[in-house]
Amino acid sequence: GPAPRPASVPPTSRSSASRGSRRALQQPETPREAPATSGSGSDPHASPVPAPAPRPPPRRRAAGLVLPRPAPRGSREGPPHGRWVQWGGGATQTPPAGRASEGVRGASPGAGRPPFLRGQARPRQSPPPSPRPRMGICAAPTPIAGAGVASLKEVVGDYVKVRLDITDAEGAPIPGLLFDTGDVTFAIRGGGYLDCIHDIAGRLAPGESCDEVVASPWGEYQAGLVVELEHSNLPDGVTEGDTLRLFTGQKMRVTSLTPDKATLDANAPLAGVSARVRMEMLERQPNDVLETMTVATGCYWGGELAFQRTPGVAATAVGFTDGHQSNPTYSQVCAGGTGHTEAIQVLYDPTMVTYEQLLRVTWDRHNPTQANGQGNDIGDSYRAGIYYHNDAQKASAEASKRLEQEKHADPIATEIKPASTFWVAEDYHQSYLLKGGQSAKKDDATKIRCYG
Repeated sequence: GPAPRPASVPPTSRSSASRGSRRALQQPETPREAPATSGSGSDPHASPVPAPAPRPPPRRRAAGLVLPRPAPRGSREGPPHGRWVQWGGGATQTPPAGRASEGVRGASPGAGRPPFLRGQARPRQSPPPSPRPRMGICAAPTPIAGAGVASLKEVVGDYVKVRLDITDAEGAPIPGLLFDTGDVTFAIRGGGYLDCIHDIAGRLAPGESCDEVVASPWGEYQAGLVVELEHSNLPDGVTEGDTLRLFTGQKMRVTSLTPDKATLDANAPLAGVSARVRMEMLERQPNDVLETMTVATGCYWGGELAFQRTPGVAATAVGFTDGHQSNPTYSQVCAGGTGHTEAIQVLYDPTMVTYEQLLRVTWDRHNPTQANGQGNDIGDSYRAGIYYHNDAQKASAEASKRLEQEKHADPIATEIKPASTFWVAEDYHQSYLLKGGQSAKKDDATKIRCYG
């Protein structure tokens, strides 16, 4: 935690300041006289009581913007992810609920560092994180977080094929959609699409169609995520329309520039936009036509997005497997002792993609020669593995391991074991990178970034 405040330095009061402005400095207090001794007289030989040390001016701090924080991760390259940081050499502190922190939580990369980012940051682990802003919040998801299942087929809906078209409320195209339209297939409540799309599909029978306007499916526009900063607080060369990234991976768009100030907006680009959804149900069948795959490739965020982009994958979820504790939480797994590893479970259509093809995605998503970790994610909760659901999957996994070993001088550490209970992780981990703005379109070859 933060270093304790020296006893001689009492807490400083803070003047109210508008967002984005510098905190006002307090003036040092005048030293007070030593108090008189009690009683009717005083001892002329008594040692004088020293006056309290003058209060020094507080360290200058910049008012910062607090964004909804993502889930904390393990060790990473660069600054720690998902942590509250007081920049400029000050101590870390967790702001009270509903209030902005006194410091800046992240730094925007670029040519030059803002003055208030100079100095050493002292990180501290944040409290349990609040959910990241959802890509779509027009309906609550099926509450499967914490469920222990053999297969996601126990908790998702039917496997459907729909003809999907989405425009704004006036019928104009919406740029930057992160999922496919046209004739698409997915398992209802299996991720990969806006919640309202799953909702509408759940209501339609084969041959039926729907045409409706959904209010703010990408979330409401939040005025609190807009901030004005002086130019001295920005990287050099920033222009209107640029996107700045905090070290957590969260983004802010420069929406306007004046000679004195810049306005930055951390809302999602489509926040507050209504959508007109046209859907025709082409096919609907029970999800038992799908097959199940369970693998672990280190951090499960990037692996899930890789599978979401794979044609034939109908549903994904991240969670924990191969442990000995029931209903583990993310914090418990990261702390160690539960025996689980971060895992991804996939439901796929065997008529569109084979298990062997999905194994290729698995091998490509991790370093198979690293034991008990991947990259800077160290610990048995990040160990890689393939967890087979039947003898055919076991044979395919072992054969693919032999082929993969030919590419490496060091022995492969990826374990191959029978599948056990898969515990679905908390909702804010599901489709995490998709919610953060990365495309889940099939065959999208854009590089997957760990932090959205």
